[in-house]
Amino acid sequence: MRKWQNLAKLRKNCLESSNQGQRRRMCQLFLPQMDVSARGSMDKALSLNKLKDYIENEHFKGYDPYDALNSPLLKAFSLNRRYPRIAFIQTLKRLPVNIRSLLGIRKDYNPKGIGLFLWGYAKLYGIKKKT
Repeated sequence: MRKWQNLAKLRKNCLESSNQGQRRRMCQLFLPQMDVSARGSMDKALSLNKLKDYIENEHFKGYDPYDALNSPLLKAFSLNRRYPRIAFIQTLKRLPVNIRSLLGIRKDYNPKGIGLFLWGYAKLYGIKKKT
């Protein structure tokens, strides 16, 4: 069992290494039968599938960088004045942690995001249709 855990760790390091040279060496150890370009396309396909699964699990909803005023709490504190609204938007946008759920802001559909997803699915369909 320990041997398989080490192989899984090597594979994870191979696919997630941020250093290009280190990634190449790790992939050569773990996947010696494949050339570098094939491993690169495998990385891209794996990343694309992970992203697609995440997006579909979230039902194409997400947070907007400027959605601070969707919070009933912040809407009440701003008293419908311009500068407090701007301050809340910029503060929430620049915070290193996501506190939107604490403020009552829910994920929602983004029209531009939906358009980009449709464009991406059309591209994927075109690629699969060619092969």
